[in-house]
Amino acid sequence: MNEMEFKIHAYGKSELAMMYFPNDSPERALKKFRFWLSQNKRLKSCISRGSNFYNPKQVRMIIDELGEPD
Repeated sequence: MNEMEFKIHAYGKSELAMMYFPNDSPERALKKFRFWLSQNKRLKSCISRGSNFYNPKQVRMIIDELGEPD
């Protein structure tokens, strides 16, 4: 996030995925994002399908591993 500092809080899964893949549809962005998470041992726990959002702790882990979205 070049213009503003990225804020750590709960994000919808598609919302966060769209930040990393802004040119894709929400469905495609989420599919790509889940693939990225599945390839990272530390982030596999963030993939759970039981929720539609990432909590702040999960968002922090994702940002620490992948960096802030552009």
